[in-house]
Amino acid sequence: MPSWTMTRPARALMFAAAGAALTISPAMTSPALAAGTTNCGTTANGFDHHVVARSRTVGGHTIQLWTGAGFDEDFAKIAAGYRSGDRVWIDKRKTGASTWTQCGPFSRISSNEISNPDSRTQTRACFDYVTGGSRKAYCTEWYTGHKG
Repeated sequence: MPSWTMTRPARALMFAAAGAALTISPAMTSPALAAGTTNCGTTANGFDHHVVARSRTVGGHTIQLWTGAGFDEDFAKIAAGYRSGDRVWIDKRKTGASTWTQCGPFSRISSNEISNPDSRTQTRACFDYVTGGSRKAYCTEWYTGHKG
């Protein structure tokens, strides 16, 4: 996935829509253009055994998608390179769909957990950070739930 810079109008749109979940249209492919919500999922509670399902390293940061072996709840985590101001979120869609919903962004190392119960649902971990005065965003590949 190529790097990109979020424009001032896109940032304004993102902040204006904060607090409301938004489904992304196929034309909006940049992950940070989603105006997500932090009123989604639950904080990771430690009741499940999680394993890394996807991982991506870029710009000294490693973003990971963790999936639960028992409760099928996924979350995103900045596993390396976290700095104050970095944000993390998790995207969810129906398998193969061109639109998705965003849970986040969260200004912390990990996102909330969200359900990923079966092969009809996909999730991916995303993060953004500031470099050279602009914000850059990246995501892992999509992961399909492991039960069907």
